[in-house]
Amino acid sequence: DLAKILPPEHSSLSSNLNRIPAVTCVVVNLEYPGKQDIPQGFGVLLPAMEDGPVLGVVFDSCTFPDHDRKDQDCTRLTLMLGGHWYDELKDRVGSMDEESLSSFSCSTIERLLKITDKPNKVIVSIQKDCIPQYYVGHSQMVDDMFDYIKDNQLPLTLIGNSYKGVAVNDCILNAKIGAERVLDSLQK
Repeated sequence: DLAKILPPEHSSLSSNLNRIPAVTCVVVNLEYPGKQDIPQGFGVLLPAMEDGPVLGVVFDSCTFPDHDRKDQDCTRLTLMLGGHWYDELKDRVGSMDEESLSSFSCSTIERLLKITDKPNKVIVSIQKDCIPQYYVGHSQMVDDMFDYIKDNQLPLTLIGNSYKGVAVNDCILNAKIGAERVLDSLQK
């Protein structure tokens, strides 16, 4: 989106920005009745050889137990699907409607975590183009963009998961570094 609004004289920067593709994910929040027997921890990430379209599961009830229901015991999970394997997910699920994705998600949780109960609640959301894909040469291309911005003294800071790390902690660190850069430039 940034590439679209840059003036034509910065076409090389626009070109590099357009070279960072993003993929679509399906995020499924599930709430099961009772305290299910799940491993204690943040969750699991699955390697592609394990089950391509299944990216991972966050054990929300372990990570954020204070967010669980107060009126009854429950177990909350977040399942992430698709990404680079979004087309494979579409092939396996068939229809990408809420019912089909919900059914696929419940069977995936049963296979991975042996939870056979029916969930109390399932929320399915498709996050279009939400995860940037880093390919060979990404770091050099990003360094070139940062150099271009600096060399041309553009009032611009690139922050977000498209540049120097997709994880939340990377985004926080890079936002801090970006803010410090802006402060330094204002003080000069």
